Amino acid sequence: MAYYRRLNCYSQKELAEAVHINRSVIARIESGTYNNNIPLNLLFLLAEALHIEAAVLITFDERDLLFLKENAKRKE
Repeated sequence: MAYYRRLNCYSQKELAEAVHINRSVIARIESGTYNNNIPLNLLFLLAEALHIEAAVLITFDERDLLFLKENAKRKE
């Protein structure tokens, strides 16, 4: 989710405000420390704010991981 948040030029605080939740929730989701049960309404709100389909937030495969790793290397 952090990738799409950055693509939209949102800080964690700005995204949290856009979907009416606390910034710490965004931080926990991005770090993987949020519980495994993100409410569907929150998932759809996040997707809408990030201008993506909700399915993007729940489907993550090896191609996505490779893409993110390659982009991280380019930033170094």
